[in-house]
Amino acid sequence: MQTATATAGLTPVSNGGDSLGGTINVERADPRFARHGKILVTGRARGTYRSNGGAYSAAGSLTVANDILSLRYNASYDESGDYDAGGGLGRVLSTEYLRYTHDVTLGIHKRNHLFVLTFSQQDAPREGFPNQYMDMTNNRSTAVNGKYVGTFNWGTLEARGYWRRVTHAMNMLPDKTGDMPMNDDSRTAGYALKATIPLGLAHTLRLGSSFDHEGLNDWWPPIAGSMMMGPDTFHTINNGHRNRLGHFAEWEAHWTERLSTLLGLRNDLVMMDTGNVAPYSWTGMMNATDAQAAQAFNARNHARTDVNFDVTAMARYRVRDDLDIEAGYARKSRAPNLYERYAWGRGTMASTMIGWFGDGNGYVAIST
Repeated sequence: MQTATATAGLTPVSNGGDSLGGTINVERADPRFARHGKILVTGRARGTYRSNGGAYSAAGSLTVANDILSLRYNASYDESGDYDAGGGLGRVLSTEYLRYTHDVTLGIHKRNHLFVLTFSQQDAPREGFPNQYMDMTNNRSTAVNGKYVGTFNWGTLEARGYWRRVTHAMNMLPDKTGDMPMNDDSRTAGYALKATIPLGLAHTLRLGSSFDHEGLNDWWPPIAGSMMMGPDTFHTINNGHRNRLGHFAEWEAHWTERLSTLLGLRNDLVMMDTGNVAPYSWTGMMNATDAQAAQAFNARNHARTDVNFDVTAMARYRVRDDLDIEAGYARKSRAPNLYERYAWGRGTMASTMIGWFGDGNGYVAIST
C-alpha cells in the first residue's frame, strides 16, 4: 500500500457511490523501474515478536526491473496464540490467529503508458473473534487486479479491473464449546474507467463508469445427531448476486488562487436477486419458526432494482495557508447489501448468527 485517504462528509462523486458516509481510497504502490540502460534489484525484510500471546511475524519484498519491465514479489506471515489480559485476569479466549499472504506484480512502463497486473493470495487457517459467537476456521482469498494509466493530448485515462474469489468457513475454535459450521463462497469482479480532461488552465472535467458484481452462496452444513441443526443444510443466501453499474460527471474549477468549486452528478443502478432458501428442517418443532420464514421468503419475488442518484456541490476558500473554509451540499444514496436485503431467518439462533456488526445483536431483513 502506498496511500490511504479518508474523506469524511462531502465526498466527490468521482470517489465512488453506493455509500452514505465518507470514502476511503487505498492506493497500491506502483512498480519501481530502473533508469534507461540500468537494472534495478531491491528488496526489504522485517520481523517482529511479541511475548504476550507468543506472536511473531515476518514479511519481505523483492523487486527486479529495467526501464520497461518490473517484477515484484511480496510475502508475509503472522501468527499468535491467545493473549493475556492485564491485571493477571488470564487468557482472552479467541484472540489467536494465523495468516499468510503472497502477491506478484508485473509492471510495464512505456513512454506515457503504465500497465500493472497483480496476482495475490491470502490464507487465514484460523482467527478468533472474542466479540462474536463464531471464529474463522478457514479463509482463502485469490485475486487478480489490473490497472492502466495513459496520458494523451486530451487528458488522462485510467482503467481498472479486478476479480476475486473468497472461500470462507466459520466454526468454534478449540477454546470454545460446541459445533456450528457455517460456510460461504463469494466471487466479485468489476471495472472502473475514469477520464480526466483539462478544460483550459482553471477547469477540469472528469467522466467515469464502473461496474461491480458480487455473487454469494452462504450455507450452514448440518450437525449429525443435532435436533436443532439438522438433518438438512441451512441455506442462508442461495446463489445471491448484486450488480452495480455507475456513471458520473464532475467539474472542478479554480476561479482564483484561493477560491475553487466542485460540482458532480452520479447515477448508480443496483440489481439484486437470490434463489430459494431452506431451514435445517421443514418439519421439526425446533425449526418451525425458520421453516415458516423460509416458506414466506420463497413465495416472494426476490429480484430488486434500486436507482440511486448522487450530487455533490462544494466551494472551498483558502483564507491562509493553514486555514481552509469549505461549504457544500451532497445527496448520497446506498442500496442494501445481500445480507441486509435477504436475511430471512426468524428463529433465535438463525437471526443471532447474522450479526456482522459485532454488537451482540442479531439481524433480519424486514422484507426483501
